Amino acid sequence: MIEPSNAQRDALEGARGPVALLTFWTLRVGADERGFLARSERVVSEAGGRRLTLPIEQVLAGPELACTVATWDEFRDSGAALRAWDAGAAARAAAVEAAHGLLLRPNRVAPAVTGALRRLSWVFRWFAHIEEGRPIEPDRVFGDPRLLSTQERFERLMQGDPDRPFFNINLARFVGGEAGRVAVTKRIYDPSGPKLLALGGHAAAVGKVLGTFVGDDQDPLFDAWNDVAIAAWPSRAVFRDYMANVDDGVVEARTELMDRAMQIVCSVLPAG
Repeated sequence: MIEPSNAQRDALEGARGPVALLTFWTLRVGADERGFLARSERVVSEAGGRRLTLPIEQVLAGPELACTVATWDEFRDSGAALRAWDAGAAARAAAVEAAHGLLLRPNRVAPAVTGALRRLSWVFRWFAHIEEGRPIEPDRVFGDPRLLSTQERFERLMQGDPDRPFFNINLARFVGGEAGRVAVTKRIYDPSGPKLLALGGHAAAVGKVLGTFVGDDQDPLFDAWNDVAIAAWPSRAVFRDYMANVDDGVVEARTELMDRAMQIVCSVLPAG
């Protein structure tokens, strides 16, 4: 499936205010991925949108995926999003085997604020309690692959260049709806945010999921997600320090307050 159903398209048309589409792409064998991404990014830009391209490296938490790249496309309104989507129809038909997309209400404040605050990482180190080089205690940070990274997947991430930056797409489904979102913010995001900033990371994109835009419940990515957060990490070594310094309460709260979660590691494309 590469196109939304009528109901999914109607949901986008009915969305008010800024919207974002987070789409996971599985390309046809032999398809020109670079060409497809360039053409689809052009139509997003022509519609006044902004794109973040996320080549997928591996899954840290959640089911393994066939898709090779994700895109976060942000627009001022649903009309612009639909124009871009329709203008990319020919490129999708030629290159894409399957797609799964989420419709979101983007939070534009969080990326702007954390992007600015990361320059003050030395300030956050005063109270974030980061101990560099601290050993990771596996029983504290690894666990149920439906919610957390496994040690095997984490060790695979740590292979290769420790200085290579990456994005981490976080998909979350809460226990208890809106009350669950409030609890997750208080017990997970609030204590984790200062550590992210202290280590020089930031939120690249954040959004509340309004529904599935393209795809169905047969896709491993389908799970009635509530929120998406894309964290930008300056290096694998820094992320290792973050994992070693995660508060005990965060891991406990993640298990208690989340029905499902995914963490998907993506490359940072070179500038230009």
